[in-house]
Amino acid sequence: MSAASSNLRLNGWLLAAAGMLFVSTDSLFVRLGEGSGATMAFLMACGSTLSLSAVAIARPGGVEVARQSMAAAPLAVLLIAVLGAATQFCFIVAVTQTSVANVVVIVGASPIAAAIAGFLLLRERPERRVLWAIIITAIGIGATMSGTLGSPSFSGDLVAVVAICAFGLSIVVWRKHPGLDRPSALAASSAVMAIATIPLVDWASIDVRMLLAGGAMIFLPKFDLDAIFAHLPRATSMMGVPTFYTRLLSDARLTKEVCA
Repeated sequence: MSAASSNLRLNGWLLAAAGMLFVSTDSLFVRLGEGSGATMAFLMACGSTLSLSAVAIARPGGVEVARQSMAAAPLAVLLIAVLGAATQFCFIVAVTQTSVANVVVIVGASPIAAAIAGFLLLRERPERRVLWAIIITAIGIGATMSGTLGSPSFSGDLVAVVAICAFGLSIVVWRKHPGLDRPSALAASSAVMAIATIPLVDWASIDVRMLLAGGAMIFLPKFDLDAIFAHLPRATSMMGVPTFYTRLLSDARLTKEVCA
């Protein structure tokens, strides 16, 4: 194996590990949201669409790069959008229906699902160690799901399995079309999920006032007492670490009149 190939493989493993770390923490935030799966999926899709679209457009020549990518392989972009939306939606719904640990264990098998899909659709023969990993992973998923047979959370485990199947298929599309523009394709995926979940959203559970408040937040790049007192008349609350509050309380300018 060449040094370049070895470095690429190492980078791949590091990215996979980082991805699973984000998946693990993401699942906790979904659970803490206490909303329905469709509602949480819609909110997350809206945020992802805005952020990914901003990344795609902000790059030098971003709009033109995205346009050329979609024109070169429109069907591939459509498949990525649909499969990506299905993956995200199923993952979020699974977290709301079964334990976080179960979902993370099952979703951790996503690379194995991608290897199986690659063999079936691209005829990429997996290495012997990958075959052993597939067997061990299948046993692990079976053991995880066997503990929820007959319980309400079993459906959540099944949805998580659907998520990794959709993810595996999307990886095959990425492999088949490596030149696809990633930011714009991922933004399209989030947009599809946002549109698809609109009829399923529990609008009564969304606090519109909180969403509007979030849009009106004033972010400061660092702790600056002068900037804080300048923005204080427009603010209703403040968030920061405890040491910030200690320094703020010690400032003579902090009076009842200023905070009124």
